[in-house]
Amino acid sequence: MRFIRLDITDEATVALAAEHIGRESGRLDVLVNNAGVSRPWDLPSETAVEDVQDTFDTNVFGYIRVTNAMLPLLRRSDAGRIVNISSVIGSLTAAAENHDPTGAFPDGQFPVILSHSMSKAAVNSLTVMYANELRAEGILVNAVSPN
Repeated sequence: MRFIRLDITDEATVALAAEHIGRESGRLDVLVNNAGVSRPWDLPSETAVEDVQDTFDTNVFGYIRVTNAMLPLLRRSDAGRIVNISSVIGSLTAAAENHDPTGAFPDGQFPVILSHSMSKAAVNSLTVMYANELRAEGILVNAVSPN
């Protein structure tokens, strides 16, 4: 296993990382998108748009940047895999039921972190879209929640 430092909000460092992996290994078997930020726990009506934009740049657009840059390498693998780290905080069902499935918060107190919740719901959606696109190529795409 090798680690490469990159900033998923910076297209240039993502491209350099993909080039490095291509030179070193020629392919990528597993991509784990595990970056995430969360802005203040403000009520939705008190959340700054800039906080949502910053969160989406890392939690959603960063995943897309890295995935798209690494896809040529994943396609060279015999069994490419993409794992997106998400969160139950992104569950629309849990939010609508006002129920935290982790049990960290009592019923009726689903945590309100607008930027994080929205971004993880978007991660769940993009995971399904990539899974549908890449399934025929043998690349499996999943999302997991660490909580």
